[in-house]
Order: sequence, then C-alpha cells, then structure tokens
Amino acid sequence: MSKSLSVILSFLFAFVFFGCVASSDFYTAKTLEPAKFAPGLGFDDIMIRSTDNSVKPSTTFAFVPSFLFACGLPLQFEADGRFVLPQLLEVSLRDQITPKSFKLFDFAPDVSFGDLFGEYTYLRYGGTLSKDLGFIEPYIHYHFYHFLHATSSDLSGPFFTVDDVSYTVDNDRGIGVGIGIPVGRIEFYPEFDYQYFRNDLRTGMYTFGIGIRGIPK
Repeated sequence: MSKSLSVILSFLFAFVFFGCVASSDFYTAKTLEPAKFAPGLGFDDIMIRSTDNSVKPSTTFAFVPSFLFACGLPLQFEADGRFVLPQLLEVSLRDQITPKSFKLFDFAPDVSFGDLFGEYTYLRYGGTLSKDLGFIEPYIHYHFYHFLHATSSDLSGPFFTVDDVSYTVDNDRGIGVGIGIPVGRIEFYPEFDYQYFRNDLRTGMYTFGIGIRGIPK
C-alpha cells in the first residue's frame, strides 16, 4: 500500500463516525484534463455563525471533515464528489465552458445532487468564476439549493444545531469566495461562504473552511 493511500485511509478511519452537510466548493472554475484524477480532503465550518444566532456551533468538534474526489472528462467536463462519512454523498458535474486558451477568466456551471442517507436529498446548481494569476487563483461561486423532505432536526448533529426551520426551505441561495493556492503537488482552498434563505440577504449563515486537493501530473 502506498504512503499517500495510507494517509487518506487514516483520515477516513478517523472521521468514520462523523457526518454533516457542507456547502463549500473547494475548487476553481478550471476543470481537470480527461482521465486525470484529484483526491482531496475538506475541513468545513471551522467558523460558523448565523445572522439570527439560530445556529449553535459545536464546542467539541473544530470542523466538519469530508473526503473529496474529482475526475476529468472529455469536452472540459469534470465529475466531482464529496463523501462525509458515514452518511452523506454529494456528486457533481461541472463544465468549463470557457476555452482553455482563454486567459481573461474561467467559468464553469455545475449541478450537484446530495443524499443524506435515510434523511433527505437536495439539488444544488450554479456556477464558479475564477482567474488564474499564476501563483494564486481567486474564485467566486453562486448556487441555488433545493432541499427535499428536510426538517430542522435533520440539520442538527455533533457539529452544530439548527433551531430555525427556515434553514430547510426551498430556494435557498449561497455565495462563496476563495483562493486556490498551489504548494508543490497540493493545492489549498481557503473559502468563505454565505448561505441565505427565502431570497433575503439579511437571514443567513456565514461559514469558513479549507480544502486540500492533489494536483495531477
């Protein structure tokens, strides 16, 4: 077993009892080349706060962990996934519609489907805009959320507790900004997100997380 695989399996084993929904991206608008793979790890909700204080962050766990994976497809498509053990799987399909030769910016619309096993499902769609500056790659994303059969109790767990059922209503929206920072064969993605409800910017939740993604050769 390779050393890198051993490290990944150790992370998965350590997080096996914890599961929670994450709303960040941890990627820019650039998609992978066909047949290229990129594993990664996500650390969501390192900071979390709601505008009306209805979300209470955990005092026990410092973040929500997840395992990330991506695969490049033809025509500048990319398949992505997020697995938060033991009960959440989110799969996404993205397409970088700007040509690889285009230098002003990159843009990729996407659609995601998530399933919190035994609880509820959700649909998420939107897009990401980014600019490669060479040493860093800032990005911004905007998404719509549609939760199906969710209640406020479904969004409560060991990491945070939601008291307001508005966090599960349809037509939620989210905006996030982050920076891709390559360091050797790894890229870091610190990201701030704001998810708001009933199309009202005054009622929402701020979060901060960090993603780590391998850079394919």
